[in-house]
Amino acid sequence: MAAVVMGLAAGPAVAADQVYWGNEGGKNISHANVAGGGGDDIPITGVSVDHPQGLAIDSAAGKIYWVNRDVADYSIRYANLDGSAGSILDTTGAPVDDPLGLAIDPALGRLYWVNFGGNSVYYANLDGSGGGELDTSGAVVETPVGLAVYPAQNRIYWANFEDSSNPVAFANLDGTGGGGSLDLTGAEVDMPEGIAIDPLSNRVYWANRESIGFASANGGDGGKVDTDGLPTEPPEGLAIDPFRNTIYWGERESDIIGFAGLDGVGPFGFVETTGATADDPGYPVLLQDPRNTGAPTISASPVPGDAVRVRRPLGTPAIARHRRMLSCTQGSWAPDLLESFLYRAPHTISFQWLRNGNPISDATTSSYLATEVGTYLCRVAAANAAGSTSSESAPVGISAAFKLGEPRFNHRKGTASLLVGVSGAGTLALSGKGVKLRKVTVKERGNALISTLVVKPKGRAKERLQSERKSKLNVRVTYTPAGGSPLRRSKRITLRLAGR
Repeated sequence: MAAVVMGLAAGPAVAADQVYWGNEGGKNISHANVAGGGGDDIPITGVSVDHPQGLAIDSAAGKIYWVNRDVADYSIRYANLDGSAGSILDTTGAPVDDPLGLAIDPALGRLYWVNFGGNSVYYANLDGSGGGELDTSGAVVETPVGLAVYPAQNRIYWANFEDSSNPVAFANLDGTGGGGSLDLTGAEVDMPEGIAIDPLSNRVYWANRESIGFASANGGDGGKVDTDGLPTEPPEGLAIDPFRNTIYWGERESDIIGFAGLDGVGPFGFVETTGATADDPGYPVLLQDPRNTGAPTISASPVPGDAVRVRRPLGTPAIARHRRMLSCTQGSWAPDLLESFLYRAPHTISFQWLRNGNPISDATTSSYLATEVGTYLCRVAAANAAGSTSSESAPVGISAAFKLGEPRFNHRKGTASLLVGVSGAGTLALSGKGVKLRKVTVKERGNALISTLVVKPKGRAKERLQSERKSKLNVRVTYTPAGGSPLRRSKRITLRLAGR
């Protein structure tokens, strides 16, 4: 699950879709922008990188894993995507002996790998509690090179490098066996090395010695990817972006990361790696910024204690306040495509509240107490090492209200007290022909805000009151809530003066 941070995170150092790879010759891990512009090496600290041949990314955790294929120290290692906090994963119970290929399933909390020359598929728990051997009953595991998990099918696939009878095999991901060999009818197969799956077409792809083959995950319907003459001698490891219809591979002889269209139409080319090491590159994986699949939503609730429950004397216009507790969901974000080695899950989720289109200072958590009228929305930013993507909720309006009570008359003075209930902080103004505002008071009554406006005549209205002992006034009350537009109410009041 993505971490929730307070406030919008600063822009990540890497700000574009990325391809990562391991350099068997360079003994480091590098990345570059898929769209061009070059790349860089990851400055990994705390642990060494030696002959990496197999990568996997836990985008939500912000970590990268690799197999260390140093004959003196075979191991599974990891670091943060910025290179910090490198360490060795505890694989107790699962041998790491000449490993080739790596696959991750964060939902199960596992990493999987195969050992060249071995006859098993192994896993280790991401929490460092060791691992074990996956049940592959019914399948052949013979000189395996590369593997891929396919959670939607509850399967894990691997390539058997030297077994021409069972070059691509599979078993159940949940450890219940169910193994078998994929029907590769129509496909080109020649010492397969590395597996990736396109979930949109439901095809399994593998790297041959000089080409890339494929077949349906249901069996048959095989073929070969048209790489338009790009170097594939041999391709090592595969990654797929099904939405751009593109497959990537590492090419050791030419030291490139090549790509081609899955449908044979294009695009074709190789990733610009200027600034990054490309020395026997292999096992590419893709990291994209988060993809929003559903906007966040806001719920607005009255603030506990704000409900008006006062016993109202005659003429007291109690009214509920317009304060609201706003809560914002994270929205929904596209998951990783583990089978394709395409990672895009958010690493952090951050919030920013806006009022009337403007960011509210320090309003950077998933909830906000709105005390002013206006139009509110929530902006959610999801970020990982490839970049940040924002999504906004639909707006929610908070409106003010007020009520006028019945006037209370002082016939000795010839005035009236007009009670006004308002829904929140603001100002009150009394106007009208012949009307004079003498006094305004605001006080709490229970959970209500009550203001008292004393109405006194002036000018000719005052003269009529004194001569005729009564005066009719049209009174206008204007309530301007804090940060809002004026609201107006009118009332006709007849002042009377007691006889002497």
